[in-house]
Amino acid sequence: MENLVTGHASSHAVANYSDFAHEIRPFGYWQAVLIKWPVGNAHFCKNGKNEGPHRFKDSIFPFGIKWSLYCYTYPMLKKYFPHILLAIYVVEFIIAGVNPFSRTVWYAENLPIVALVAFAVLLYCRGVRFSNTTYLFIFILPFLHTIGGHYTFELVPFDWFNNLFGFERNMFDRVAHFSVGFYALPIIEYLVSRKLVAKKWVAATYSIFALAFVAVFYEWIEWIYAATYGGESGAAFLGSQGDIWDAQKDMLMDVLGATAAVGVYLFANRSKK
Repeated sequence: MENLVTGHASSHAVANYSDFAHEIRPFGYWQAVLIKWPVGNAHFCKNGKNEGPHRFKDSIFPFGIKWSLYCYTYPMLKKYFPHILLAIYVVEFIIAGVNPFSRTVWYAENLPIVALVAFAVLLYCRGVRFSNTTYLFIFILPFLHTIGGHYTFELVPFDWFNNLFGFERNMFDRVAHFSVGFYALPIIEYLVSRKLVAKKWVAATYSIFALAFVAVFYEWIEWIYAATYGGESGAAFLGSQGDIWDAQKDMLMDVLGATAAVGVYLFANRSKK
């Protein structure tokens, strides 16, 4: 078998993994570590111990990187992945809280997100857990929203994206609204895992409708805030950028995000009953 790093032939070929090696060769040996070798495989890792064939291991890790490193690191990463995401958010929140464009807007933008993150932490502490994929998806909104709270959504440096697609307005808020829809994932996961619905399509439909209601409710909040405080603060929080259909387009992005998230979930679980 050809060495995946050096490209030299190796006499330590293992027939059982020929197809696997062929698949990952174009991407380098790290692809093997991160994608193709799940923890728990009796050929490689079992109970946190390196039980893989040493010759095959050595041919892939010519620089002395031990397979046992992966055996111990991956389970830890998998176990504490939500904690890592929370830590990243906390650090981002602290940094973005320094000299924001408008302190009033910063409070208005961050209070709902802090409440959302706190609620997710509360659920986790009470034993309501979701998949790491779901935690990754729902992390996107707090991450983007915290940036928007620092700059205001209209002024976030997002020219590379706007220019790429030819948008005349700053579309950072639209992307953030799309990520709101990702919260359909924990809803559908909860309904299905707790067997609260008989069919997945019912859970999928409910999660999309739930996010549609959240979208409407948040637009109400923006409207009330803008009408109450007015001025630059109200306009910055509203973030319409002169678009009279901004609220409707924001709600559409929320629903499209939810639909996309549900589609990903149904596709990933299409073989599971």
